[in-house]
Amino acid sequence: MARRKVRIRSILIQDGGQGDGIMATHGLQALIESGLPFLEEGATCYVRTVVEPLVRVMLPDLKVLNLSKSKHSPHPRYHIIGKTSLTTLFRNLFLKDFYINFSARRKRASYGYTQGGMARFLQAATDLFLASGRNWLRETPAYYGLKMWAPLAESWGMSEVDLARWLYRAFSTLSERLRAHASGLVRATDTAPIAIFPGGKSFQYIPPSFLREIISRLGLRDSEYACYFAPDDRSIEGYRRAGINCSVTQGVEDILGVVAGAEVTITADSFVSHIAQMLSPRHIALLSHDLPQHTIHPAAGSIVVFEPLECCPCNYTGREMAGTCAGGYEACRVFESKTYLEAVVRAVEGGRG
Repeated sequence: MARRKVRIRSILIQDGGQGDGIMATHGLQALIESGLPFLEEGATCYVRTVVEPLVRVMLPDLKVLNLSKSKHSPHPRYHIIGKTSLTTLFRNLFLKDFYINFSARRKRASYGYTQGGMARFLQAATDLFLASGRNWLRETPAYYGLKMWAPLAESWGMSEVDLARWLYRAFSTLSERLRAHASGLVRATDTAPIAIFPGGKSFQYIPPSFLREIISRLGLRDSEYACYFAPDDRSIEGYRRAGINCSVTQGVEDILGVVAGAEVTITADSFVSHIAQMLSPRHIALLSHDLPQHTIHPAAGSIVVFEPLECCPCNYTGREMAGTCAGGYEACRVFESKTYLEAVVRAVEGGRG
């Protein structure tokens, strides 16, 4: 049962982390490039703080504000949320709003997603209007930027195949805008040829011992690489104790300058990986806790190093919330794998070449 056509006045990108904000921007640009008149004149997009300046660069013709200002945003809304409730079900069934909990079906298909009876009822009722089917066992791995916007695209008669086609064009548009902006931010004097961003909010971060082994195997001198951290990232001390060359980026603009200026950018599955997909001359993504199909844009030229574990995609838990992942590990177990280590060495050697 497809929704009727609605012209959206407010877009709230709330669910997930900063990387989800970038993926949502890709899907939004895809719809814009398709020419569908789905936005009201003066429509506003509300996003998280860190990604806000990036979205302004990527969507220069759309009004972009911080999520903190979205409390009384006008309806109809397209709201990407993290939890389905009676309120969101009511809005989806009886009002013109869209409340999209795209991650619920993926989580259930990924690791069982234990739910009570009310949660199952809310999801099933929501799926009648917003999902392509009610059988979560057939949930297909797909780029999150596509899954976030598929319900709105369908309401305007556009298939997911059509939306995927426009995603490719949107990638070129957004990459060009970001490159033009970053060209004036390159840190010419202190950007290392190989820029490594080992951090991640969950347990997919690249451990110091693994990184030390990679640096040793490749024979990298301090002048040839650097690991970059946010100013408030206390984990930097562990990398320094391991003898790893470390540096600090002061904000998003600094990150853009580093990624644009480096010859190779290496990331964990984190916020910076979504920037590097668009901006880095050579991007190597060390994935662990999520499937590449979910987070690597289909048009990106990234080199993906991935070795699936039985718990992947994992039950994402922020490190600030717990000392270990749901499986009881301090870092993703893939970084204990010798075959994964060899694959990373080969990927970096190829990237340097």
